Amino acid sequence: MRYLVTALTLLAAPLSAHDMQDNFTNRKCGEALAFIDAPDRGDGSTKTLVMSAGAMAMAFGYLLGFEAASGRELKGDAETLLTRIREDCASSPDKTALELLSGY
Repeated sequence: MRYLVTALTLLAAPLSAHDMQDNFTNRKCGEALAFIDAPDRGDGSTKTLVMSAGAMAMAFGYLLGFEAASGRELKGDAETLLTRIREDCASSPDKTALELLSGY
């Protein structure tokens, strides 16, 4: 599984890690979560689908990396960290994903 995620991440070009960081830091949380929820953002071609899946993997990896860097489990009472951030984003849509994650 980790090889698949690594391969998809590498294929996410031209999206860079800096772009993903910017997405989670400067855009509203719903926009950041859209990378996980809607991987097809193009013309439906195989290349576009692979690049979109890579972007989705990078976005999900950002959440996992943030939790790993924190040294603790951030999901709280939710089933997963992704569930928690979705719920919190729904109640505070003007916050960035990083603002939500930093509050855990």
